Amino acid sequence: MKRIITFILGFVFLFSLLCAPSFAEPQDSDSGQQPLQKPDIQSGAAIVMDADSGAILYQKSENEKFSPADTVQILTVLLGIESGKASETVTVSKDIVGEIDREGTHISLSADEEVKMSDLFYASLLASAADAAKTIAAAVSGSEETFVQAMNQRMERVGATNTSFTNPDGAYAENNFTTAKDLALLALEALKNKTFREIFGTASYTMDATNKNASGRSFSTLCLLMKNSEMDVKYEYAVGGKTGWNGNAGYNLVSAAKKDGKTLICVILNAENSKQRYEETIALFDYAFSEFQNVSIPPSLLAPTEIPVMKDGTIIRKIHVEIPEGTVLSTNVDFQEGTMSVSELPKFVTEGDTNLTLTVSAKDLNNNVVEIGTISLKIETEEIQLEQSPGGNKPVPLSFGAKLWNVIKTILIILLYVVLGIILIAAGLFLISYLQRRQRQKNRRRKLEEQKLELETDAEEQLPTGRRHKK
Repeated sequence: MKRIITFILGFVFLFSLLCAPSFAEPQDSDSGQQPLQKPDIQSGAAIVMDADSGAILYQKSENEKFSPADTVQILTVLLGIESGKASETVTVSKDIVGEIDREGTHISLSADEEVKMSDLFYASLLASAADAAKTIAAAVSGSEETFVQAMNQRMERVGATNTSFTNPDGAYAENNFTTAKDLALLALEALKNKTFREIFGTASYTMDATNKNASGRSFSTLCLLMKNSEMDVKYEYAVGGKTGWNGNAGYNLVSAAKKDGKTLICVILNAENSKQRYEETIALFDYAFSEFQNVSIPPSLLAPTEIPVMKDGTIIRKIHVEIPEGTVLSTNVDFQEGTMSVSELPKFVTEGDTNLTLTVSAKDLNNNVVEIGTISLKIETEEIQLEQSPGGNKPVPLSFGAKLWNVIKTILIILLYVVLGIILIAAGLFLISYLQRRQRQKNRRRKLEEQKLELETDAEEQLPTGRRHKK
């Protein structure tokens, strides 16, 4: 009997151990891994931007100005592609060859060498060749000065407001500066161009032979995210990168990576050494890929809506607003599918207000409504036929508030006329009173003079005849 009881107790003990709840730290329910911590970036500035939504997923000193160094050649190549001269052959100027710093990066172009523009694009973007960048500028705009003007104008069009470029190759200059955010906006614009994406994502390239170089030139990208190296920083999701360095700028890197259909852009500026810029870029890519998801916002989430445009309390036109096709939102919020909603639109907008956004919300896993991001709306102006009124085709009061304001304005105008009328009447009465008083005074003086004359006449008639005669 004791043996049976002992056996039962031992079985129960073992069973309880096997079924006991685990006290290990909870893991992420989807991936089995803990969420990644936000990287501690030591470089001067950094930013991660989603290429589909334009959302900024990480930022540090993103608007602080730094020297761009060779990263400026992203814009040089983009302008070269957009010029439509990619298939042309250009001649290298003797002046450009003489300007090149032989201790810097170049591909040893010779004076009067005839080179394909497309080859110059690869040399500039992959090898940071200053002679290639300057030749592109001269071929596109005729002079470096004119090309620099086009560069800065192009940066303004992409929304880069803290950039000033002074040359096409990125050589150090006092007024040559940009920011991490501006370079991200530039990369976002450049990646929309198919030709640029192809060059940006190329690891190695061989130029065609020229009249000065019969064997051609071969080179590979300087971005170590794209290839094996002793530094061992190749990144499997990298789709392109552009490095930059000079003594003033430090180590810069503009790169892009794609994973699970999501493309990210990362900019590192003013790193202390080359390895730091790569390690921090990889850490930021891993963090953003892990913690953020892209959500497609269906246009049907917002019913077709017309919003009146108000000016001086009246409708002057209407605008039609909608969610653009292909709108993507980047968010780090886990939410239930099918629970998205958008904030209310304003009842009217003021003339000149052309930026409208909507806040997108959804229910999280705990059934709480949380904001998951903000999207911009597409706006189309609609001219409207205003209501007819006895006075002609006049604007219609926008709302009760507008009507009330119109009534108040009318009352104020009436009161103004009443006050002016009272003032005019008072002034008229005062003038009449003044003239009447003057007339009475004049009549009184005349009467006094007549009385005086009459008294003098009576007194004279009462004197004796002789005395009157003597007098």
